[in-house]
Amino acid sequence: KATILASHTDSPALKLKPHPIFIEDELPFLRVETYGSPTLNTWINRDLVIAGRLLVETSDEITQELLFLENAPVMIPSLAIHLDRETNEKPKKIDKQHHLCPLLGIGRKDKDPEKIFEALVGRKSSTVLGSDLYLVPFDPPRILGLQSDLIASYRIDNLGSAHASLLALLAA
Repeated sequence: KATILASHTDSPALKLKPHPIFIEDELPFLRVETYGSPTLNTWINRDLVIAGRLLVETSDEITQELLFLENAPVMIPSLAIHLDRETNEKPKKIDKQHHLCPLLGIGRKDKDPEKIFEALVGRKSSTVLGSDLYLVPFDPPRILGLQSDLIASYRIDNLGSAHASLLALLAA
């Protein structure tokens, strides 16, 4: 007897492009692309962190390093409401290439994207063979509701699906 088990485990997200750092008006930004079909406006003005993995070449091997850069949060800024009072009545279309670029900061004296990348990930860019890096919300999971009967978390649908599958597999 065969048993088939399936879970939905990926999430719509913003993924960093290769060589993601660019400088505009002397400010460092990240280039991202959409993965899946995220609701774009939910990523704006939100605390985000970079997480994922790097493939790194050392002197004698290639290793995978997991990253969760909680000490370098970023944000995709928007125009303040008092500068665009019609934004709620007439929202502007979000251009994925131009409007979803997180700001890395304003105080960097170094304007070399390679050096900024090295400082960000803690690795020489020449040793990084590849990456699979995403922006993820920095909001912690929470218990909500008048009787604490609700759970809110980024990717809760996927995590719940994977958890249910694991319990079913263990019970089989």
